[in-house]
Amino acid sequence: MRLLLLLPISAITTHSTQASLVAYWNFNELSITSAATPGFSGVPISIAASQGSGTLDLSSWQGTVDDFAGSTINRLNEDSAEESLSLIAGSANSGNGSSITLQISLVGQANPALSMATQGTATGFNAVQLSWSTDGIQFTDFGASYDPASFFTLQSFDLSSVDALDGAPDVWLRLSFDGASSPTGNNRIDNLKIHAMPEPSAAILAMLGSLLILRRKRC
Repeated sequence: MRLLLLLPISAITTHSTQASLVAYWNFNELSITSAATPGFSGVPISIAASQGSGTLDLSSWQGTVDDFAGSTINRLNEDSAEESLSLIAGSANSGNGSSITLQISLVGQANPALSMATQGTATGFNAVQLSWSTDGIQFTDFGASYDPASFFTLQSFDLSSVDALDGAPDVWLRLSFDGASSPTGNNRIDNLKIHAMPEPSAAILAMLGSLLILRRKRC
């Protein structure tokens, strides 16, 4: 009878430790006629997740945006390398100091991780800083800034140490860009993913309770 109890618990534990997709952006639906600020020439002000649930907000971006060729790194479902979110310094390098923001929900989820394919030109943004918030107002930097390579590579962040994000109904993740030295300098982002781990739920606790009752009846 002990085996009958342990096997379902093991299955539940295995299931609960598998990361699930929160949101994913492949940017293949971008159709920008020419580099422009958000709201003009096909540049969106916000982008809904391609899969999962989330929004990428471009309203604070002060440079220009285009949709240069993307990458297959970090893709889902054999997505093709079509467009990327291409952030350009713009006139007078006005993109320096501006940001893009992701908004998601982590209800029932914990230990989020962010990953993406990214690259930058020699005169692009060489100091990109991730920060997080649970109110969309006060942001806390996460780790050090990064300088992307001149070719697409995987950039990832393990946010499992930020307990404040676990189960939060509203989470904002912000990428701030600085260090561009030319109006044409740019960074590309593609196949942006957020994963998280399921939190222990009332349903699992109820299932465990049922298993214990069943064990007592059969003993």
